[in-house]
Amino acid sequence: MTLADWRDVSVILLAVEAFVFGLVLAALFFAMFKGVSVLNRKLPAAGLVVRSYFQRAERSTKIASQRIVAPFITAGAGTAQVKRWQRSVRSSFRTKNEV
Repeated sequence: MTLADWRDVSVILLAVEAFVFGLVLAALFFAMFKGVSVLNRKLPAAGLVVRSYFQRAERSTKIASQRIVAPFITAGAGTAQVKRWQRSVRSSFRTKNEV
């Protein structure tokens, strides 16, 4: 075999390798496309189930947080009411004494 024959064989082997790699990539992209299309068909139904779980978790979290925070809000409102009464009593005494 001459050098020209080896060159021709190597070019043929390179073309075969490129063809095989192209087929592998095409098969990979085809499988990814099929998987995504199946996922897009099944996702809305699964999304409803997941959304219901999230809504249930949101409701339970909201109820728990309201039960935890409610005493602090009540105490804060009571404190604000007492301060308001104190200010009104102090201001009423000041205005009577100043006049």
